[in-house]
Amino acid sequence: MTSHNDPPASPGLSQAIRDALEAKCSRLVLEVDGRQWTGRSFLAQANARCLQLLDAGLIPGDAVLVQSGRGGDFWIDVFAVWACGGVYAPIGDAISLDQAVRLVQPRFLLGASSTEEVPEGLNFLDGPPAGSAEIILPTIKPPAPDSLSTILFTSGSTGQPKGVRLSDGGLLANARATLQCLDLRPDDVLFAPIAFRFVSALSHFVTVMLSDATLAATEAPLLPNSLAASVESNGATCLGGSPIHARWLVEAEADAFTTLRWIMSSGDNLGSATIASLATLRPGLGIYTFYGLTELAGRFCWLAPQEQATHMGSVGRPIPGFSLVLVDDDNTPCLGNQIGEVIARGPGLMQGYCGDTQATDKAIGFGGFRTGDLGYLDDDGLLHLVGRKDDVFKVMGLKAHAMTIQDAVMASGLVEDAAVLPFEDDRIGTAPCVYLVEGPTKGYSKGAMMRHLRSALPNHMLPRKFIAVGAIPRTSSGKVDRTALRDLAQSLEES
Repeated sequence: MTSHNDPPASPGLSQAIRDALEAKCSRLVLEVDGRQWTGRSFLAQANARCLQLLDAGLIPGDAVLVQSGRGGDFWIDVFAVWACGGVYAPIGDAISLDQAVRLVQPRFLLGASSTEEVPEGLNFLDGPPAGSAEIILPTIKPPAPDSLSTILFTSGSTGQPKGVRLSDGGLLANARATLQCLDLRPDDVLFAPIAFRFVSALSHFVTVMLSDATLAATEAPLLPNSLAASVESNGATCLGGSPIHARWLVEAEADAFTTLRWIMSSGDNLGSATIASLATLRPGLGIYTFYGLTELAGRFCWLAPQEQATHMGSVGRPIPGFSLVLVDDDNTPCLGNQIGEVIARGPGLMQGYCGDTQATDKAIGFGGFRTGDLGYLDDDGLLHLVGRKDDVFKVMGLKAHAMTIQDAVMASGLVEDAAVLPFEDDRIGTAPCVYLVEGPTKGYSKGAMMRHLRSALPNHMLPRKFIAVGAIPRTSSGKVDRTALRDLAQSLEES
């Protein structure tokens, strides 16, 4: 029984977003590829989708696949699924419909059209339908914080998709904690050029919807010039992207990106060289570094703009309410500056992988998620990442970290992009190989690069081979696609 002294129950994720949107009914809340929604028009269209889902027989707990590649209609569908008590899962180019059905066992598929044959028993609804003037969202019992609300697909290093089960309360807690970290003002427009199926895009959506700011987003592939044009056309004051976007800011003309107050980088590692260049070329621009995880429902660690000068290269501290511990190869907690695996803890911790108890048991330990990322804490307790466990290889009996080598290569300023893989050298066995994109104005030469690296790396980490490629394969979130990079390396060896 609830007493008068008990704190009020959390309204749940969809109700929290609804309350925020109702408070800014006449204001612009979302813009995607030229289409705009106020708080009222967003809720009206979501209301129409909710009624359609309920008429089709959706009950709380039903899984619903939502097709990406449909602009802002995608986000309306995501919110509508939550508002009906359903479980949202994105479907796009990274996973086939058959794979998604096998992992999630959904009852509904929402999209503009069905490009694949819809399996028997799966109810396909196009749309969403146009909204009406009256907004009467269904009254659904607020979900328990641990209720499943979202399943996101990730492949990790295996290349096989896994369904990450995230709770209603976990997503809400992560977004609220992220909001505490950001200087996000009512007149801000945050531009997010990230594929909507990624946890980073979902985090941007929930965080901005809970704020007084506006989200501008696109899934369209952008190049440096088109990114600058999109930032300008959307009137963006904040950019939520990846390290590649940060590097484009470094290389852009001085009169580009002038509307931005700050950028936040998540996804892959944001190198110290890029941060230093941004600080020099755009001294008034704030830089947030975020370290995020799908299995933690979004963000995990953050470094504020005012800390970049003194802790450059760090991913900072856990967001409010989250924590970490580092463990060594023997699962013993690390001391001091000792390198260990990052164990991520917090209310956003996943409920496991769909139908894969073995993978879940392997991933969960020490009260958190075993990230597979290696790092150490500096004297101020801030986290520095040095690579992944599966990116560590031994050279002449000594450990080499691919990320450390990659960062040193990028810090040279001689290449446009780079990634590192081990290869078998005839003389010393396993050794580092750098795959690099030269760039038309970088002035790369092997001699200049080696002179720089000899002053930056220990001898065993010095690359024994450099291979120029047209582009480093990356995921839509900006991370190096290591499976694709290994395939590229193999094809180059065979050619």
